[in-house]
This record gives sequence, C-alpha cells and structure tokens, in this order.
Amino acid sequence: MNKVIVPTDRVEEEFTQYLDLGDNERIIFSGKFGSGKTTFLNSYFDARYEKYLTIKLYPVHYSVSPNEDIFEFIKFDIIFQLLAQNIIQEGAKFSNGELAMKFIAKRLYPSLAKFIKFIPVIGQDISGILETIKEIIKEAKEFKEEENKNEYTEATSFLNAIEEQIGSPYERNRITELINNFLDYAKKQRKKTVLLIDDFDRIDPEHTFRLLNVFASQCDNDFNGGKKFLFDHIVIVCDIDNIRNIYHHKYGMNTDFTGYIDKFYSKQIFNFDIRSEFVDRLLKFLSPLINKYNKDSNYSFETTFIKIICLELIKLGEINLRHAHNIGIIRPLSNSYTINDVTISPSMSGIMLLNILAALFDEQGLNTLIEKYNALNIMYVTSGDYMKLACSFLEVCIEGSTNKDSKRGEYVIQDYKYTYSMDAGDNVWIEKVSMLTGNEVQSFPLWQIMKCANDVRRRYMATGVVR
Repeated sequence: MNKVIVPTDRVEEEFTQYLDLGDNERIIFSGKFGSGKTTFLNSYFDARYEKYLTIKLYPVHYSVSPNEDIFEFIKFDIIFQLLAQNIIQEGAKFSNGELAMKFIAKRLYPSLAKFIKFIPVIGQDISGILETIKEIIKEAKEFKEEENKNEYTEATSFLNAIEEQIGSPYERNRITELINNFLDYAKKQRKKTVLLIDDFDRIDPEHTFRLLNVFASQCDNDFNGGKKFLFDHIVIVCDIDNIRNIYHHKYGMNTDFTGYIDKFYSKQIFNFDIRSEFVDRLLKFLSPLINKYNKDSNYSFETTFIKIICLELIKLGEINLRHAHNIGIIRPLSNSYTINDVTISPSMSGIMLLNILAALFDEQGLNTLIEKYNALNIMYVTSGDYMKLACSFLEVCIEGSTNKDSKRGEYVIQDYKYTYSMDAGDNVWIEKVSMLTGNEVQSFPLWQIMKCANDVRRRYMATGVVR
C-alpha cells in the first residue's frame, strides 16, 4: 500500500525553536482533532530520544475516576514508564554525595556518640578512633546499599499495590519525591524531561475541566504542599478552539476563558497546522490519476479545484491527517456512463472531483457529507475560487439535464437560478446567480450544487451503460 507521508520539516523547526525558548515549562500544543498532533509529537520525540525523556499520560484513562485516585494513577503511569525506559533500575544508584545528607540526618547522633567517648583520651591513643571511623565508613556503605535497594523496591512495590488494589491509601508525598529523584537521575543521562498529556480531544466534555484542573497542579509551583513533578516541559495536547467552545457552553459566553487557560502555558499556545503540506502532498499523489482521467484538460486548472475543495473540507474538519492512510489506496472510478446518448465521463471536472471524494470517503460517506452541509445551507461568495468550483459541478447538472440545449441558458436548483454560458471546450461559466424572484445575489449555496451534481452522477452509475 502506498502511504502518503506528509512532510513536517517546517513544523519541526518551529517546534524546536519554541521548546528552546527560556522559561517555557508549561505548553499547550493545539491542533484540530485528527490533524496528526499525536503522530507528529511521537515522531518528534522518538527521533530525539537522546535529548528528551518523554513520559506520556492519557487523561481519557482517568475520566471516570475520582480526583484523589487520578493523582495516584498519574504516579503509577509515570513510574511504570520510568521502569519501561530503564530509568528506574537497580543500576540507578545514588552517589555518595547524594546520600550524605540522608546518612547524617538518620545516623548523626549515633555517629557522634562513638567519637565523643574518645575525647578524654585524644593525644594518648587514636587506634580506637581509627577503628570507629572504619566502622562508620562500613555502616555508611551498608546504608548506601540499603537505600539504593529500598528505592527500587519501593517503586516496584507501589506498582504492585496499585495493580492489586486500585485506589488503596498510601503516602503520596513519598512517591512524588521518589519520582523526582529518578527524574533528576534521568536529567543527568539526558538533557530534558517532558510530561506529554495527550488525547484531551477524546475526553467527554463533562470531565474536561475537572481533569484540566487536576493537571493544573502539575503546572503550579507547589503540589500537595510539596514540590511538583520536576519535568522541564509539561505539554497539554488538545484543540484549543474546542476547549474554548466547551468552556463557554458550560460557563457562559461572558466568562473569561483566557484568564482560565493562560495558567496552562508559559509563553504562547503552539498551533500545529500542516494543512498546506497535506494538500500539496495529496495533489502530488493524485496528479497521475488526474492526468490519466483528464488528458485533454488543463491540468493546473483541475488541481486548483481539488485544492479548493480539500482545503474547505479540512477547515470543516471532514478531511484530516488520518485520511492519509487511505489516500495511497484510493482508486477513483474511471468508467463513463451513458443514458440516452448522454455520457457522464471522468474527464469532466465535477465528475473527477466527486469520484476522488467518493474514493476517499466511500460512496455512502460522500452522500452523507453532501447532505449534511447542504442542510446547513452554508453560503459562499460569488466571486473567487468557490464560484469556479461551482462551475465544474453545474456542468455535471447541465449535462445530465433533459432540457440541455444551447451554449447559454439558465439552470434552477431549488430557490436559486444560475445564468451560465459555455466556451468552445464546453466548460461552463456561471455569469450570474439570482433568486427565483429575480434579485441577483452575491452569495450562493455551493453544497446545493454539489448535491445536484452527485445525484446526476449516482443516477448514471445506477442505470447508465458503462463505456
């Protein structure tokens, strides 16, 4: 299967510069659902494994859990991934310096006591002091081995406890300290640590802000009275427009969304957008098909139509990066169909566009898509690219019409009348759009014309003779 790989070089460079900004700890990485955010971030950090330790959390896993359990599950996921990435292991021992303060804190008075008893005899015989020093050094070594063993055992025991009894009570601050110890160890092996909080797009809106508030505690300076997790970057992945819409729907249009959301990012929101790269790569892949099905037409003219409709569908959220997995295997229909000596052919711009969309969405999916936006009655201005696109679809409607006659005429679709002319190559050009009342208008329902063209196409496919 040919898979269309969308280049992300431009965005990678922009994101690298963004991460390198000073004091850029809290990050919102925003993009439309299905735009490829997760794919990009996975690829980005996997390619930079030596530079970043990345821990990934998926809030959708916690959405039905009470807040107190979510804190524990976050710790569970972090420790589990630290283990999986071999950050927590028996080899990850603390140095003598790191353990010095712990040793002094726990063994200060017993150690001093052993020195104090020799004070009266100092200057007479220091052999006993030397033996005591050796004994203390031995105890320090034993203490170090015990502490290192206990750190590893404590981490694995925590995982086992969670697995056996979800939500059981235990010391949270101690586990947080343990995580931070190992994050600090990881920073000595690599340069930066990243907490990636993904899939906010998949959360039930009812739980979105409750979970955001839970994660907000990872962005604040204090966490449960102690230190937060010591990540260099905390990245929340979402569609900020969708989050904003949910917020205003839940709390009202007059509430201050900006004041709420700005605590989740340090600099500015990073907007992920590879639509232009996606469409360019789509057109490059489709160019052999366009040449094959429309050899006698102006190729650049056809790609303009495809680019217009694809960008519109991307804007509407109907085409996203996930469709790239299907582009490599799409096979638009290449048959011509004839009814009463009238032939509908893929060489017609409108037919070719509808065939490509049908191959991308499937026939039923395309029909549902057109019905959906026709019902919404979205209007487009009569000047510019959308009118050119409308011309290609109106050509199909006229070709399949029973009263097709001259090179000039009027075609009525519901409440709109389209005055058109045809050039020497039978290409249709819309000269004017009017209401049936006769009033000329400056906007028109594109999806209404698309529905008309697709109805003609489906009728010919169902009853026409294949050529």
